[in-house]
Amino acid sequence: MRTRTAVHFRGFTIVELLTVAACISVSMSMLLPAVQDARDAQRRTQCMNNVKTIALAMHNYHDTYNGFPPGWVSRSRDSESEGGWGWQARLLPFMEQATLYNKLELTHPMTDADGMLAEAVSILRCPADDDAPKQNPYRGGYGLSSYSACSGTLPANRWLDGRMESFWPGSVPTFAFGNIGGGNPANAAESAGELPALDEAVAMKPNGLFGLNFSAHMRDITDGMSNTIIVSERSGTSGWSVWPGAGSNRFENDVVTDVSFYSPLNRSLTGFSSVHSGGVIVGICDGSVQFMSNEIDSRPEGGVLQYLGTRAGNEVISDSPFQQ
Repeated sequence: MRTRTAVHFRGFTIVELLTVAACISVSMSMLLPAVQDARDAQRRTQCMNNVKTIALAMHNYHDTYNGFPPGWVSRSRDSESEGGWGWQARLLPFMEQATLYNKLELTHPMTDADGMLAEAVSILRCPADDDAPKQNPYRGGYGLSSYSACSGTLPANRWLDGRMESFWPGSVPTFAFGNIGGGNPANAAESAGELPALDEAVAMKPNGLFGLNFSAHMRDITDGMSNTIIVSERSGTSGWSVWPGAGSNRFENDVVTDVSFYSPLNRSLTGFSSVHSGGVIVGICDGSVQFMSNEIDSRPEGGVLQYLGTRAGNEVISDSPFQQ
């Protein structure tokens, strides 16, 4: 006669369960930073690709029209002007956005009758800005952009971007007023007729590459193509940018950014800024893309950051200012 032997299955004790949970927790805490680092690196690489595309589009535009696009265009120098089409709108055909470009009427003042100016353009959005809205709530609800062109070292003659202050000195006319030159298509209708006479105080051209009614040429960049910033980032820290153009002349920061001592990287409402840790991604006139540290030399009388912002300042930069 067979006898049955009872089999007892031993389960986990509380101590063993807690030990396993602790091991899993430690493993996850070690793994998550690596996953986050990999994700950040991927976003940074994609952002650099975006900036590279913009820099190459600038070169292709220059080859086609014998000049870089103007920062933005207006028939008036008054601060309360109507909206003026900006450099990003003019680059659309050179960034595989010809369909959108063909819907715009750049020979007329910037208006948004069909809501096209609120559209999101993927190439103009940093992937690290994935939480950013499609329309920029700080800049008139136009389509948000994560990039802005460099106007040089001369800050706009107002304390803050026009939308961030209500009265003085927001009514002051913009001083970054030059002449549109070459075969630039902005000559067609926006500059038809004579431009109004300018006071000497505001008739200055920007010392960077972009400004109101100003088109720079490669021959103007005597500081060297590898030592001149053409474009960089604007994150939510400084209100992002918009791709259609400037809402009016008082809203220079909609499309261009200065690198004066008073607009430090990632520490001001008017300067370049980035979601990427430690600095900003910049496009250089030679077509290269670099990473510039927040700690780059910057001084009221002119540091390396200011030297990189000018096109013909004759400054000497001995060592590479970019992180490798």
